Amino acid sequence: MLMRLSQAIDGLNPAFELLAVTGDLTGDGSRESFDSASQYIQEGPIKGRNTKRSPLWGINAKRGSFVLWPGNHDRYSGNHGHHIGVRLPLQRLDGRFEEYFELPKKQPDYPYVVGFKSQRTNDAELTLLLFVFDSGLIDPRMEASLYRRIAYGQITDGEITKLNKLSQTVSEGNVDDLFGTAMHITPDNTIRIALLHHHPVTSFEIEKKEEEQRRHPFKSFFAEPRKVVASMSYELTNLQGAERFVKGCFEAGIQIILFGHDHTEFRRAVFAKKGVKSPFGITTHIRTFCCPSALQISKECKNGFYVFDFIDKNEFNVDYCAFTREGSQASISIEREKSDKLQFSTLTKEEREQALILRELV
Repeated sequence: MLMRLSQAIDGLNPAFELLAVTGDLTGDGSRESFDSASQYIQEGPIKGRNTKRSPLWGINAKRGSFVLWPGNHDRYSGNHGHHIGVRLPLQRLDGRFEEYFELPKKQPDYPYVVGFKSQRTNDAELTLLLFVFDSGLIDPRMEASLYRRIAYGQITDGEITKLNKLSQTVSEGNVDDLFGTAMHITPDNTIRIALLHHHPVTSFEIEKKEEEQRRHPFKSFFAEPRKVVASMSYELTNLQGAERFVKGCFEAGIQIILFGHDHTEFRRAVFAKKGVKSPFGITTHIRTFCCPSALQISKECKNGFYVFDFIDKNEFNVDYCAFTREGSQASISIEREKSDKLQFSTLTKEEREQALILRELV
């Protein structure tokens, strides 16, 4: 799978300029896992610590061409301890993730914002503004539930306040790039994207299933017990402060939210009936994209990755590249029904019909 993924990314035409990974680059947070993940992302042929192993070809993304942020798995210790007689992987607070990938910020510096300018667009001044969050537990030791410490997420009011301050600052025309170098931008020629690991919204399909379960709990359980249990497990992976986070994104002028954690692909718009004032003008809607696992083939869905092509500040293309398996062979192809050309200013009919309506700000 690693080879298939790197071959698919290497075969993109045109080649990617910026790689964004939505967290969970490791499975257990161990140093060995970080070694492998770091090499896979940043190098060509890799062998890890075993020099006798056949080399694997990595993505070969250089510094300045990727943006990464941690998931709950990246905050594990790599050595799961015993708790009430059970071995549990628990989140812990340290800077190992940032250290291995030489990232510009560490806790408690999240969220932070960086700018990126494409070298291929016809508009040389078009800038992506990337607002990066660590949605893991701020202090896992303060969480009373051990099971929530496994996969639960959190965005605090303080982080939302900082998001709004960052938005105000960059709207004045200055931001650092991915190397930490100051760059001047044209604020009204930007695309604002919020990046985090945990899901701040649910899919339209899950929302409908949850409504059905609330109306007919016993009927739902006896008809599809596995899905009801999965929904209960879903509660332990939720994002505390999700609604406030989304509202904060409206106030900051965010246009796109990218996240992972759920291992499945979906996209959904959030719509504000009255619009929300931000430093970049009135925000009426935000598009959210759940980025699935790129290294897992699921029987329930075709996992893969998104490719975004930002044409200008008005429109962009999005392609969904999915894994398919035939026998023992796996391949990657573009799912045309999940790909689109979209306008920033308006939602499509389907997006409007399935949109999550933002409640009044309080």
